[in-house]
Amino acid sequence: MNGRTLLPIAVVVLLVTSGLATAAVTGSPDISVHVADDTLAPGEESTLDVVLVNSGDLDSGSARNPALNSEVTTARGTTVSVDNGNAPLTVETGEQAVGSLPEGSTREPLPFKVSVPDDAEPGTYDVQVTVEYDYYSYVSEASGSRDRESESRTYDVQVKIEESARLDVTDVDTTTRVDGTGTVELTVENNGSATARDATLSLASPSADLTLGQSASAERYVEQWEPDEQRTFTYRLSAAQTAESEPYPFTLTADYELGSGESRTSQPVTVEVTPEPEQEFTVSSIDSTVPVGDSGDYTVTLRNDGSETLTDASVQLTSQNADITFGQSNSASQYVEEWEPGAERTLTFDARAGDDAERRNYTVDATVEYDRPDDSATHRQDVSLSLRPVAEQTFAVDTVDADLEVGDDGTLSAELTNTGPRTAEDVVVVWASEQRNVDPIETEYSIGNLDAGESASFDFDVDISDSARSGPRQFTLQTRYTNDDDEQRTGDSMNVRADVAPERDEFDVAIRSANVSAGDGTELTVEITNAKNQTLSDIKAKIFADSPISANDDEAFVDELSPGESREITFSISAGSSALSKPYPVSMDFQYDEADGDTVTSDTYNIPVEVEESSGGSSPLVLIGVVVVLIVAAVGGYVRFR
Repeated sequence: MNGRTLLPIAVVVLLVTSGLATAAVTGSPDISVHVADDTLAPGEESTLDVVLVNSGDLDSGSARNPALNSEVTTARGTTVSVDNGNAPLTVETGEQAVGSLPEGSTREPLPFKVSVPDDAEPGTYDVQVTVEYDYYSYVSEASGSRDRESESRTYDVQVKIEESARLDVTDVDTTTRVDGTGTVELTVENNGSATARDATLSLASPSADLTLGQSASAERYVEQWEPDEQRTFTYRLSAAQTAESEPYPFTLTADYELGSGESRTSQPVTVEVTPEPEQEFTVSSIDSTVPVGDSGDYTVTLRNDGSETLTDASVQLTSQNADITFGQSNSASQYVEEWEPGAERTLTFDARAGDDAERRNYTVDATVEYDRPDDSATHRQDVSLSLRPVAEQTFAVDTVDADLEVGDDGTLSAELTNTGPRTAEDVVVVWASEQRNVDPIETEYSIGNLDAGESASFDFDVDISDSARSGPRQFTLQTRYTNDDDEQRTGDSMNVRADVAPERDEFDVAIRSANVSAGDGTELTVEITNAKNQTLSDIKAKIFADSPISANDDEAFVDELSPGESREITFSISAGSSALSKPYPVSMDFQYDEADGDTVTSDTYNIPVEVEESSGGSSPLVLIGVVVVLIVAAVGGYVRFR
């Protein structure tokens, strides 16, 4: 029922009895469809402009809230599609979305591209337009609740296919050369369904470089032109010196009358006219030794394929891309002088490919300027060239070996290979990483000359600070070298990975003897082992004790320890008589020289000293004697120290 859903009777009764029957808005969109221009012609592509008009259909509205009225008359999510129906045409455009279409709103025309075949019979046909949309059929003014409905309607719209004349260019021939005058001959057929009467055929040039006589257009008259009839038209055509030997899109149209006397204009036809070249040059060969990121030779061989000897000839190359230059400019030229027919000229230019250049063909325009023997004017001819850079100079790093540790000096070593394609001279490996807590002792390593495919080893001494974190690290290296032109170049960055080991003690300390009785003294014997990967020398060990433990002899010395080598060292300690029977800590550190000559102080090591109970008592006189001896010894030691 007009696409609207009626409210159930029970609901209506309920609304009436509850006093809310007037508090509801009902209605629906009311859409009509037509096309703006319904005339089509056989053999043409046209556009059907579909127009939608929503008149709206409001069954019951709201006086208190008129804005709700448009809720039920607005078409939402509207889509439009066109089918050819019984019309002999093809619809090229698919479904189009319109969106919301309020009441009283007329949409802008929706263009649907259609094509009509050449043999379409003139007449009037129906095209089907399908419109689909959603809408609210019911809106409660009190609660705002809505009933949503969907609608799909198909409309028949009439289109007219009328008789017409249609131009079809079957042949184009020109004798005109660049910088000369000749003719252009067109063979044109009336492929339409109607006879063209009193037809005026117009040919228009698209460029000032090509003129028809002294004008940009020319006309020819045909009294009567039957369907399928061919006619040939000849126009005088001049091509300027600046013209190119390439297709120019001329436009051909016909103004004519039908048998009924109605005036018509044919669809424009594009006619490509290509002037003959004034002078031709052929690219015989192109050779490039220009590497990416560097300069080299660009050699071009051109052949004069014209019929005349050229004089005062020169060739200018112009790059169309900033990545390709000739010296410091985007162009360069060379003088050729005389150039006989069929002769080749080989020209070599110094070219450069930028760092961002790719290994692909770059367009280079060549312009040949020359004089003719019988012409005082200077002529120009363009030739399209290409420059393809060769592979850039590259290097690779492998065989990476690292001995790096937090809080220590280490070595990063690897092998550099010249991966080509040329010999690199004065090669230097440069440390390019900038990382906190990682400091190379030297930032450059000189290798010298490297042939393509040749490898050489290098290494860097690296200091890893105490603040560094252990784990895998990525380090960046670069190469610096000299090219064939004795110019210094920098290679691409190379990343290498290496592990940084966690910080570890310089020495492994093992207790050999560390027991003492309260009120007694003993020797503290420990075994130290060099836990580093280098030989340590001038090792000075010192212990520190707090009461009730005292160190009587607190220093020891070891001249040298190789990696993994061990040595026992002994200290003299004593425990006060008041010491309890339990372990007490004694601290120890080391000062030593590394293999590179650096003097380092180690972290502090804690050694447990076990205090045992005294095996027996002593008389007061003995204790006094012991105290006296200790005082004398202390005084003597102090005097000796001073």
